[in-house]
Amino acid sequence: MIESGVVNAIVSTGALMAHGLVEATGLSHFRYDPKKMDDKELFHAGYNRVYDSLEPESNLDHVEDVMDHILDEWDDEEIVSSWKLHRRIGEYLQKTAPGRGILKSAYQHNVPIFVPAFSDSELGIDFALHKITSRSRTGPYCASIR
Repeated sequence: MIESGVVNAIVSTGALMAHGLVEATGLSHFRYDPKKMDDKELFHAGYNRVYDSLEPESNLDHVEDVMDHILDEWDDEEIVSSWKLHRRIGEYLQKTAPGRGILKSAYQHNVPIFVPAFSDSELGIDFALHKITSRSRTGPYCASIR
């Protein structure tokens, strides 16, 4: 719908954007079969379960690496907002990921993505972790989410 020009803006959950980022970078999610492993076994095998989907923990590590790359290049004087951050992720995907994805398509077609509960998402957690570790490395980190 983005590529056909039907969508002018997106309001989404952070989970959809984080998992879209995972898929756009070539990583995968898997369907969960409760007959094979319980949550404790999945945890020890390195998987996260959300309802009937599984994702390797390494996917979330990759998302954190992408966020660190983007935020390391962020101008400390520029305020961070969910639509600006998602646009930068789309720009990153444009440069690095050959496949399709919602963030990349939104960037290519200048469609803003707003995530009202950004802090309650994988990307929001990664933003907070980056902010905390940046303070310990270089002093106060000026950018804040708005």
